[in-house]
Amino acid sequence: MATLSTHILDTAEGRPARGVTVTLLDADGATLAE
Repeated sequence: MATLSTHILDTAEGRPARGVTVTLLDADGATLAE
């Protein structure tokens, strides 16, 4: 299986954001991963 990484920046702080939930959806809107 392939992997996916995300990097979300808190622009006000200038560092990685904390406590952000990322949900991966398929084309029909079904949740694949959270």
